[in-house]
Amino acid sequence: MDFYRTPIPSFVQKFLPTGMYCHGPKADNTVYLTFDDGPNEGVTDKIVQLLEQYDMKATFFCVGDNAARQKSLIQMMEHKGHLIANHTFNHLNGIKTRDSEYYKNIEQCNQIIPTRLFRPPYGRIRWRQCKVLKKEYNIVLWSVLSGDFDNRLSPVECAGHVVRHLKTGSIIVFHDSIKARNNVLEALPRVLEYLALNNLSSLTLKSLVKPE
Repeated sequence: MDFYRTPIPSFVQKFLPTGMYCHGPKADNTVYLTFDDGPNEGVTDKIVQLLEQYDMKATFFCVGDNAARQKSLIQMMEHKGHLIANHTFNHLNGIKTRDSEYYKNIEQCNQIIPTRLFRPPYGRIRWRQCKVLKKEYNIVLWSVLSGDFDNRLSPVECAGHVVRHLKTGSIIVFHDSIKARNNVLEALPRVLEYLALNNLSSLTLKSLVKPE
């Protein structure tokens, strides 16, 4: 079974250290839509349009290299009330990267996107990296991973997976990457419609940003 077909088990979530999160505040009727790997023209802008149609807000964990090349998209996302956060400069896998290189790459992204919120690409991070990084950042994982990056899945399957598993406080991951474009742009409206019909709203993860 693919690891994203079921949410991160609750017993795993209970053992996460302070400063590392799999779910957001359990406010009434609220979930937290997040998008990884952008911004990308033709994907991120269309996602923002969809969110606006349903009056939903989201957090975008951006790759610094993309953000540096798409500054107008970053400005537009912020103008629309969405939160921008760090996803490394080059989408590095922490487990496969030397610690010093990993920290440098995250800081390089922070120069483009000043933030105190970080998501490790692939969710892969060494325990010692987490221990160092949480001094400066709150680290966000997820409750539900849509699987939109997997071209073996249809948009209907991606949306159905999210809808089946979301709960109040769930952090839901989609991707605004070129690879995920077809799935996310067809699955997201289905999820947004479900949220609207069930009186659920999506907010940014601003409340998880580490204080200065």
